[in-house]
Amino acid sequence: MQKYKLHCEILSPIHIGAGHNMDPLSYIIKGNKLYSISLERFILAMGDVQRKEFEAMIDKGDLIKIRKYIAKNVNTEKDAIYSAEVSLPIASLYTSKIETVENQLLIYPFIERMLKLVEIR
Repeated sequence: MQKYKLHCEILSPIHIGAGHNMDPLSYIIKGNKLYSISLERFILAMGDVQRKEFEAMIDKGDLIKIRKYIAKNVNTEKDAIYSAEVSLPIASLYTSKIETVENQLLIYPFIERMLKLVEIR
């Protein structure tokens, strides 16, 4: 079997989606960073009083309070899965829309790296 190394040049911008979206309960933006958070870790680390508070918000279905509670109380050092820098317009949009239930604040992540080597058979 022969192998060839190909060097390709991308001629136009492309977006290779990761196959899922992130809702505002799975990430927060603080400053110029987006933190993908583990909601499971966040909840497991809660004390009894915090957990009851959080469960009451969930029972009431108040999405705005839940979003704000997570954004205020998440520990980015312990609960973050990863972080990425975001632009000022994105951070500002997030901050301005976090209290708007009509805005779902969905983010569609993309795959960062592409294969450098293509094998032809």
